[in-house]
Amino acid sequence: IHNIYLRRILLPIALFTCLGLGYKAVDSISGQFASQGSSLEGALQMGVDLQEALNTTEGSGSGYALAIEPTFIGLLKAAPQAINVTLFRPYVWEVRNVLMIFSALESMFLLFLTLFVLYKLGPINVAKITVSSPLLSFIFIFCMTFALFVGFSTGNFGSLVRYKIPCIPFFAAYLLILNNLNLVKKKTRS
Repeated sequence: IHNIYLRRILLPIALFTCLGLGYKAVDSISGQFASQGSSLEGALQMGVDLQEALNTTEGSGSGYALAIEPTFIGLLKAAPQAINVTLFRPYVWEVRNVLMIFSALESMFLLFLTLFVLYKLGPINVAKITVSSPLLSFIFIFCMTFALFVGFSTGNFGSLVRYKIPCIPFFAAYLLILNNLNLVKKKTRS
């Protein structure tokens, strides 16, 4: 669509339509949870129960829990927590064994890279650049969606480290592309 005004009108409509259809699809596909009320809420309740069970049985301290209400709105409220868990945890002070050190260093590097890019470009410029590029928009939406569900569905750091592997290279590439675009823009101005 070449008309910018038409794109700006159709984007929110398409986004909300896709979110609504996605919610209905997940709700209808996961009918096995119907005994617990809404099937989506049943799946969310199972995720919360799994995290609680992992935290009570884990003796090594490698588990974590998110404060999530088992509803769709509760999941949206806990989205920043879940995304933070996937992208930036375990923190260095949460290391309980030698193998966790490498994961903590990777997470710390990614956190510093994120803060560096946000500091250099500013949150508003990051949003403008992301929205203006279809590739960056795709990478951002993929990473945030993936991080949300991995952070929510995982209860310990050992599993988290394995599950977040597909997300980390995309998120790092997103940050590096943003930083590179900023450097190119600065060079063209001078």
